[in-house]
Amino acid sequence: MKTRDLAELSYHLVCLRSLGYRNARESGLAPREYELLLAIKTLPPDTRRSIRELSARLHMQRHGVVELATRLQRRGLLRRYHDQQDGRQARLALTAQGARVLRDLVNWENTRLRSSAQEVLSTLRRLMGEVPVNGNGLPPSLKGKRRQPSSQSRK
Repeated sequence: MKTRDLAELSYHLVCLRSLGYRNARESGLAPREYELLLAIKTLPPDTRRSIRELSARLHMQRHGVVELATRLQRRGLLRRYHDQQDGRQARLALTAQGARVLRDLVNWENTRLRSSAQEVLSTLRRLMGEVPVNGNGLPPSLKGKRRQPSSQSRK
């Protein structure tokens, strides 16, 4: 895998996220609020959409998700309800207004994505063409090796 191709893919991903965040800000949402709405909408139907699940999905601490949910609830974009089996657990769902706001943002982002899709696909094809899959998704040179997490990566 070429470093240049990996850097190019990283660049495309950053551009796509930045576009979504900019669109969110223009709609009056903070980027993490947009991510929370998106996570609630895209979790599988059998998922309970709890604060715990959403904080894991967004790589956030629970109190951060609670704060985002509170802000979005005040704006009428999501609702909080108690789990029927465990009343102590709060669940989150989009309101009709929240679904409309999210749909508009996603449609706008999809339109912009289509304009850059060929570049992203070309980069992915170059990367994937260079990575022979050996059954476990690793190139043969990495088979049996595991990356050791550094103590710096957890800070």
